[in-house]
Amino acid sequence: MSKLTDAVEAKLAADGVSATAAAKAAGLSLPSFRAVLKGKSVPNARGLKKYAKLLGISEEEVNALAGDSPKAKRGRKPGKKAAKGKPGRKPGKKAAKGKPGRKPGRKPGPKAKSGLAANVMQLISQAEAVLGDDLAVAVHALGKAQRATVAMIVKSLG
Repeated sequence: MSKLTDAVEAKLAADGVSATAAAKAAGLSLPSFRAVLKGKSVPNARGLKKYAKLLGISEEEVNALAGDSPKAKRGRKPGKKAAKGKPGRKPGKKAAKGKPGRKPGRKPGPKAKSGLAANVMQLISQAEAVLGDDLAVAVHALGKAQRATVAMIVKSLG
């Protein structure tokens, strides 16, 4: 265990508070606070300030306590190169043709060209026609077996 973990546990025991209450009082998230308590994590720069306030010591002292942890994050390992890949568009290159931020793809079909408003108006008129028919509304409220019976009657009439 790290010295920071020991110091935080001692503070909790001395004050007689739970980890939840201490994390809330310090302004830390409970999962990150518990990770520090278990020695699985080391706080970042903002977190160090909050731990300093919680423990009543300076930031330098908290940094020294956290620095002894074997899991301290120190950046990438020496000798390793940065990963090569596709980090994004290279500076100076232009976006793909068309609207910015859009990938080239298929052109809109005839429905998209006619406009969304026209499609919505057509659907509304169809809904009004169905809702205006009292028989359709009454049949819709029936159960499955009853609707099947009404359908057979209508077929026999037509």
